[in-house]
Amino acid sequence: MQAETTNCRSEQSGSSPTINRIRLAKGIRDGYEVHRAALERGLDVRLLPRQVMQVNIPGDVATVEGLAHGIPQQTSLAGATYAQDLRMRRAMLLKAGFSVPRGATFSVGRSRVLGRKFAERIGFPVVIKPAVGDNTIEVQTGITNKRQFRLAVEYLFTPPSQRPEFTRSAYALTELREPGKINGKLVAPPGYRFLVEKQEQGDYLRFLVIDGEVRNVLYCPDGPWKTRAHRMDDVTEAVHPSLTAIAADAAKVVPGLTVVALDMVVPDYEGDTEISEAKIVELSERPWLSVQLKKSPELASRMADLILESALPQVAEFQPQRLVDIDVLIGGAVDPVALLDVVAEQFVELGIEGDLHESDHTLGQIRGRVKGDPANIAWVFERLLDKGIKKQRAMLIEQKAL
Repeated sequence: MQAETTNCRSEQSGSSPTINRIRLAKGIRDGYEVHRAALERGLDVRLLPRQVMQVNIPGDVATVEGLAHGIPQQTSLAGATYAQDLRMRRAMLLKAGFSVPRGATFSVGRSRVLGRKFAERIGFPVVIKPAVGDNTIEVQTGITNKRQFRLAVEYLFTPPSQRPEFTRSAYALTELREPGKINGKLVAPPGYRFLVEKQEQGDYLRFLVIDGEVRNVLYCPDGPWKTRAHRMDDVTEAVHPSLTAIAADAAKVVPGLTVVALDMVVPDYEGDTEISEAKIVELSERPWLSVQLKKSPELASRMADLILESALPQVAEFQPQRLVDIDVLIGGAVDPVALLDVVAEQFVELGIEGDLHESDHTLGQIRGRVKGDPANIAWVFERLLDKGIKKQRAMLIEQKAL
């Protein structure tokens, strides 16, 4: 059914306004950055909810590559699942000869007391993490006494979907059991487990490994999420080669991972370090580029460029474009007219030229042409597919370079 045409036009002259790139949930940061990189290089992009993305070189359908949350399809589901099971990951690292902090897992329902006694035995401070799930987030550090331990476990007793730090951006199957119920209140499944680890002291480093090569190292004295930007330092060129080698080898322990964010605590990042002295405290199947973003937006963008090149090596020869001109299809809009108004408002604010119209009311489709800064265009469309903008959402966005 062809609907009556409703136009959304926006024109803006001059340079594009700078978007506040900090205001984007860390769970979708990786996908946004790779999306931006694909548009900059003139690729055709197809987006679906949960940051499922296909990219290809225009006119060459054989080059189609898929990504999920910015992670190339070369990363296997099995590899992501292994990485998200902390007991399995720790066992694999230990078997391969690497060092991890002393730790053990306990259930929130029946062995919380045993967990506290274990913490007392290995000595505070300790770290508490979900035993299964997205890595590096929901990690509670600096637990120094019984009261803090109790509060940390109570947080994990809350069903994952109701936790403030929970993200739905995971693309591996991590927790399939139904929540429990106590006095009519939903709680985590009775067998839900958490990991208690000794909190290691020393220099905290975040390594980003892409295709087996360490591409960035950040010094994060308070950990990747708590360290403020002014205290963070890019030590990629300063870190001792022994640590770079350890990180690159450790990233291979879990098979099937294209990208690895690996956290390590060491006595001195500039000194020669034995494998027994380098404690691996995190290993994630995704880059978590929000950490690089805190250091600088340019660093996050550069790492996303490398991830895109990992998925589609040909684009390494493509020059980034400051402005792009693309043909756009938006699908699955419940109210296409309202969505057009919202998009037009966003385009004006961000200096994007847009000429969109409703092309099929029944299918909720909008078509047209968009020209502007690829970072700004990706910003609008990622939000439209995530939680929406002013209650308007889409279920499909196709972008073809003109």
